[in-house]
Amino acid sequence: MTTKKVVTKKTETKIVAHPSASHPSVDRTKFYPPLEAIALAQAAATNKFDGKIDVHAVLTKTGKFGEYKTERKAPLLHGVLGKQSEKPEELLVAFEKLVNAVDARQITKLVVAATMGPGVKVNLSQYLK
Repeated sequence: MTTKKVVTKKTETKIVAHPSASHPSVDRTKFYPPLEAIALAQAAATNKFDGKIDVHAVLTKTGKFGEYKTERKAPLLHGVLGKQSEKPEELLVAFEKLVNAVDARQITKLVVAATMGPGVKVNLSQYLK
C-alpha cells in the first residue's frame, strides 16, 4: 500500500494511506484485457461522484494522431474515454478508437484509470496485427 507522510504539527508526524493506493482487486503486476481493465477501473474508483475514465499511454514518438496528441516534449498521451457510469462496452468503443488512431505498435505502455482510482495496465496484444 502506498503511504504518505503528513506533518500535523512541527513535533508530530503521521503516516496515512495515500488516496491513490492500490485497490485490493487490482494486481499491479498484471496486464488486463481492455474490457476487463475498464470494468476493473470503474469498480476500483473510490470517489462518490460520477467521475471520468481516463487513458494514459506512453508512445514511441511525439506528435498528433487523429484527434489525439502527445505532450509537447514527451511521448505521453492522455485522453478521456467517458464517464464512470457508462457501460464498459460503450467505453471500449472509445478505447478502440484511440488505439486505432494512434496505432497499437506505437504504444509501449497503456493504463486505464478512473477518477480517484488506481491505474489498471492494459494488454494490447489483440491490437498488434
